[in-house]
Amino acid sequence: MVVRTFQLQDYMEVSTLLENNLSAVFLEKTITVFAKQLYWDSDLIVVEQKNNRIIGVIIGNIRDQQGLLYRITVEGNDQNSEIERALVDSLVRRFQKLKARSISILLDNDTLQKPLFLSLGYTEADFITQ
Repeated sequence: MVVRTFQLQDYMEVSTLLENNLSAVFLEKTITVFAKQLYWDSDLIVVEQKNNRIIGVIIGNIRDQQGLLYRITVEGNDQNSEIERALVDSLVRRFQKLKARSISILLDNDTLQKPLFLSLGYTEADFITQ
Protein backbone atom coordinates (compact mmCIF):
# COMPACT_ATOMS: atom_id res chain seq x y z
CA MET A 1 0.00 0.00 0.00
CA VAL A 2 1.10 3.54 -0.77
CA VAL A 3 0.04 6.67 1.09
CA ARG A 4 0.50 9.78 -1.04
CA THR A 5 -0.73 13.24 -1.87
CA PHE A 6 -3.90 13.54 -3.92
CA GLN A 7 -3.27 14.13 -7.63
CA LEU A 8 -5.75 15.66 -10.05
CA GLN A 9 -6.05 12.35 -11.91
CA ASP A 10 -7.45 10.86 -8.66
CA TYR A 11 -10.54 13.06 -8.69
CA MET A 12 -13.03 10.59 -10.19
CA GLU A 13 -11.77 7.65 -8.15
CA VAL A 14 -11.88 9.63 -4.88
CA SER A 15 -15.35 10.98 -5.73
CA THR A 16 -16.58 7.43 -6.35
CA LEU A 17 -15.00 6.23 -3.08
CA LEU A 18 -16.83 8.99 -1.20
CA GLU A 19 -20.13 8.26 -2.99
CA ASN A 20 -19.88 4.55 -2.22
CA ASN A 21 -19.00 4.94 1.46
CA LEU A 22 -20.83 8.01 2.80
CA SER A 23 -24.49 8.63 3.48
CA ALA A 24 -26.18 11.25 1.29
CA VAL A 25 -26.04 13.86 4.08
CA PHE A 26 -22.31 13.46 4.69
CA LEU A 27 -21.54 13.04 1.00
CA GLU A 28 -22.95 16.45 0.10
CA LYS A 29 -20.96 18.19 2.86
CA THR A 30 -17.80 16.25 2.10
CA ILE A 31 -17.87 16.93 -1.65
CA THR A 32 -18.19 20.65 -0.90
CA VAL A 33 -15.23 20.58 1.51
CA PHE A 34 -13.26 18.37 -0.90
CA ALA A 35 -13.72 20.89 -3.74
CA LYS A 36 -12.75 23.84 -1.53
CA GLN A 37 -9.65 22.04 -0.24
CA LEU A 38 -8.58 21.20 -3.81
CA TYR A 39 -8.72 24.92 -4.55
CA TRP A 40 -6.87 25.96 -1.37
CA ASP A 41 -4.24 23.26 -0.92
CA SER A 42 -4.47 19.75 -2.39
CA ASP A 43 -1.44 18.69 -0.31
CA LEU A 44 -3.84 18.37 2.62
CA ILE A 45 -5.77 15.63 0.83
CA VAL A 46 -4.07 12.27 1.25
CA VAL A 47 -4.98 9.00 -0.45
CA GLU A 48 -4.04 5.41 0.17
CA GLN A 49 -3.52 3.25 -2.87
CA LYS A 50 -3.53 -0.55 -3.07
CA ASN A 51 -3.01 -2.47 -6.30
CA ASN A 52 -3.20 0.80 -8.30
CA ARG A 53 -6.61 1.55 -6.80
CA ILE A 54 -7.49 4.24 -4.25
CA ILE A 55 -8.95 2.60 -1.15
CA GLY A 56 -8.88 5.51 1.29
CA VAL A 57 -8.81 9.28 1.55
CA ILE A 58 -8.46 11.84 4.32
CA ILE A 59 -9.23 15.52 3.89
CA GLY A 60 -7.65 18.12 6.14
CA ASN A 61 -7.42 21.86 6.45
CA ILE A 62 -5.48 24.44 8.43
CA ARG A 63 -7.24 27.39 10.05
CA ASP A 64 -5.39 29.89 12.19
CA GLN A 65 -2.46 27.47 12.59
CA GLN A 66 -4.78 24.69 13.73
CA GLY A 67 -4.70 21.46 11.74
CA LEU A 68 -8.18 20.06 11.19
CA LEU A 69 -8.84 16.45 10.27
CA TYR A 70 -12.14 16.69 8.44
CA ARG A 71 -13.15 13.41 6.83
CA ILE A 72 -11.57 10.01 6.51
CA THR A 73 -13.12 7.38 4.27
CA VAL A 74 -11.85 3.90 3.53
CA GLU A 75 -13.43 1.45 1.10
CA GLY A 76 -15.73 -0.93 2.96
CA ASN A 77 -13.76 -4.12 2.25
CA ASP A 78 -10.46 -2.51 3.27
CA GLN A 79 -11.50 -0.80 6.49
CA ASN A 80 -9.02 -1.44 9.26
CA SER A 81 -7.15 0.66 11.75
CA GLU A 82 -3.80 0.18 9.97
CA ILE A 83 -5.04 1.93 6.82
CA GLU A 84 -6.85 4.63 8.77
CA ARG A 85 -3.83 5.22 11.01
CA ALA A 86 -1.54 5.54 7.97
CA LEU A 87 -3.82 8.20 6.45
CA VAL A 88 -4.12 10.15 9.72
CA ASP A 89 -0.37 9.92 10.44
CA SER A 90 0.49 11.19 6.96
CA LEU A 91 -1.81 14.19 7.30
CA VAL A 92 -0.58 14.95 10.82
CA ARG A 93 3.02 15.01 9.54
CA ARG A 94 1.94 17.52 6.90
CA PHE A 95 0.35 19.69 9.58
CA GLN A 96 3.57 19.54 11.59
CA LYS A 97 5.65 20.62 8.59
CA LEU A 98 3.28 23.55 8.16
CA LYS A 99 3.83 24.45 11.84
CA ALA A 100 0.26 23.79 13.02
CA ARG A 101 0.04 24.67 16.74
CA SER A 102 -2.59 22.02 17.40
CA ILE A 103 -4.54 19.30 15.65
CA SER A 104 -8.27 18.74 16.07
CA ILE A 105 -10.93 16.57 14.51
CA LEU A 106 -13.84 18.45 12.94
CA LEU A 107 -16.83 16.14 13.31
CA ASP A 108 -19.75 18.08 11.86
CA ASN A 109 -22.03 15.85 13.94
CA ASP A 110 -20.60 12.67 12.38
CA THR A 111 -20.80 10.22 15.26
CA LEU A 112 -19.42 7.44 13.03
CA GLN A 113 -15.98 9.04 12.87
CA LYS A 114 -15.67 9.67 16.61
CA PRO A 115 -14.97 6.02 17.65
CA LEU A 116 -12.35 5.75 14.91
CA PHE A 117 -10.39 8.73 16.19
CA LEU A 118 -10.76 7.61 19.80
CA SER A 119 -9.30 4.23 18.80
CA LEU A 120 -6.37 6.08 17.20
CA GLY A 121 -5.54 7.75 20.53
CA TYR A 122 -7.39 11.05 20.25
CA THR A 123 -9.46 12.26 23.20
CA GLU A 124 -12.75 14.12 23.64
CA ALA A 125 -10.75 17.34 23.97
CA ASP A 126 -9.51 16.90 20.36
CA PHE A 127 -13.02 17.06 18.85
CA ILE A 128 -14.67 20.15 17.43
CA THR A 129 -18.31 19.87 16.38
CA GLN A 130 -19.73 22.21 13.74
